[in-house]
Amino acid sequence: MRVKNHTVIITVAIIKGGSGKTTTSMALAELLHKRGEQVTVLDSDNTGGATMWEMYVEQENRRRRQDNPDAKPYTLGFPVVQTNEAVLNNPELIREKYSGWVIIDTPPSDAGVVQAAINAGDVVIIPCQPSVSDLTHAGRTYAAARNGIVLLTRVKPRTKLARNSISELDEEGIARFETVITEREAVKNMYGTTEIDNKEYSSVVQELIDYLSEINLVEE
Repeated sequence: MRVKNHTVIITVAIIKGGSGKTTTSMALAELLHKRGEQVTVLDSDNTGGATMWEMYVEQENRRRRQDNPDAKPYTLGFPVVQTNEAVLNNPELIREKYSGWVIIDTPPSDAGVVQAAINAGDVVIIPCQPSVSDLTHAGRTYAAARNGIVLLTRVKPRTKLARNSISELDEEGIARFETVITEREAVKNMYGTTEIDNKEYSSVVQELIDYLSEINLVEE
């Protein structure tokens, strides 16, 4: 796969907490890395969710090496770089500095940072739980974004709430991933690890690549 124009920027954003932004950012980054892609995660969240994820992986690597100095290194396959609104307001500098895929993880409530990240993104992925509050915030984020796509997360399958959420998005003409991320312990347990062998997120990556191919940003 070839990224056109040197760099593609994927922003993961919704002006609300608890929707799975950091998990989505890191899962996509790890799965793209496993496909052989060059990836950088920019952590603009003031709580440092992606940065802490990287720290947990580094701690686990040290523990394994202490137990067995010959152990295979346990590391993320990509850097996590802390960033801020000033950087995000200069996307061309981001493109000059980083090649391949740049994934921006965003805070839940800093409107200036979130909007700067949205403006910088070639595509904005909007994680959204199937709830009235999340759908409202997702709609507002979608309206502020170019090439926005909603990703339903923490979905309980075969529930009325899940069905209604999908119907509402479709009726409003809001683009969404066909794949949904279901509410499972395995997803929660991914935090701070490199174990992202998740069929749902793998499917999201393929849908994302297909979409980027359609809008001529990547070439498979």
